[in-house]
Amino acid sequence: MITLNSISKKYSKVIGLEQVNIDLPKNNVIGLIGKNGSGKSTFIKIITGLITDYKGNVNYNGLKLNEISLASENFGFPSRFTVKKVIKIFKFIKKADNQQVEKVIEQLELCDELNKKVSVLSQGNKQRLNIACAILGNPKLVILDEPNNGLDPSGFIMLRQLVLDLKAKGKTVIIASHLLNEIEEVCDHILFLNEGRVLIDEKKSELVKSFGSLEKAYLQLIKN
Repeated sequence: MITLNSISKKYSKVIGLEQVNIDLPKNNVIGLIGKNGSGKSTFIKIITGLITDYKGNVNYNGLKLNEISLASENFGFPSRFTVKKVIKIFKFIKKADNQQVEKVIEQLELCDELNKKVSVLSQGNKQRLNIACAILGNPKLVILDEPNNGLDPSGFIMLRQLVLDLKAKGKTVIIASHLLNEIEEVCDHILFLNEGRVLIDEKKSELVKSFGSLEKAYLQLIKN
């Protein structure tokens, strides 16, 4: 889907990414894992066009930037807006139809929150709104950055089903998360970054076959 060739990015003396070569598989759920400062945020910002001053080449293979949708860890919704108004704005921006909007509201369980202002929403409901706005329209690549933050157990279940539904519709999904059990539950492919470099880029099934679980793989590889 997207090919990164020799991508490097430095912030002053700090390495964001160094000589990263990746070919993201299409119609997969990709788990993006790594410690804080491993390069995950830089990777996301580069492929979404939020960072442009890097070395190397990103080949989108026909994918347009407006076909990439990001549910960022930082919401940024105006606190005085209602949930309904936020969704209405994103509906306009993403050219979503009424049927899809209604389905997304139901799927993210936001029906009872529509007339509430963003300022009074719980962290979990802000996250649901964040994800709802990201999947409106017809994005071909959906990036979910720490999507479980603030969600309760029912929210975890909802998110798993949502991701599987997106894949069933032919979407590619990238999930950046520290929750390795959740990543293992839904992902097909694992991208493991460490200190700006690619440590692992392979099918989850192969990784689990070698180590027993994603958590064991993570601990062993970080240790080494």
